[in-house]
Amino acid sequence: MTCIVALRHANRIYMGADSIGSNGYSVIHRKDKKLFRKKDMIIGYTSSYRMGQIIQYHLKLPTHKKVGKDGELIDTHEYMVMYFIPELQKTLEKQQWLKKHNEVASGGVFLVAYMGEIFEIDSDFQVAIRHDEYNSVGCGEEYALGSLYATEDFCYNKPLERVKYALDAASYFSAGVGGDHIIEELENK
Repeated sequence: MTCIVALRHANRIYMGADSIGSNGYSVIHRKDKKLFRKKDMIIGYTSSYRMGQIIQYHLKLPTHKKVGKDGELIDTHEYMVMYFIPELQKTLEKQQWLKKHNEVASGGVFLVAYMGEIFEIDSDFQVAIRHDEYNSVGCGEEYALGSLYATEDFCYNKPLERVKYALDAASYFSAGVGGDHIIEELENK
């Protein structure tokens, strides 16, 4: 139970999260955050605090490979699919958190802000990129997306406020979202 919100504006990505743990009936206000920096990334997770802790403390980010004579970095989506996801799966399995059903592996859901892009990692390990300049995951996702859509015109040059409004909307309408908001900012490179 969570709401993670990410918004790309100008040369930055803003990512925010709520701070409660909930089973739908009771709430725990937690000090450990659902959002953290890992090198040049911001990662915000839902699904499981344990999964987030494994990503934060155990996952070793693979090197973003260079190709060609000019030494350009490979496409960022390709990096996420070809290098980040296999390393993530290996780490989750080593930490005994990777779930398997009929030989199909599954994990949890989270957002990654990296190199000017917002990636959604789904439970089947697909790497999605929305057409919009924003995304949200968790049980407050629909409320946050509605808020981001509605504030696009009148609040366009106020990205921090838009993220706060989205988290406020999710907190107001969803029983699984609440507590303090944590917001991080990442400059696009």
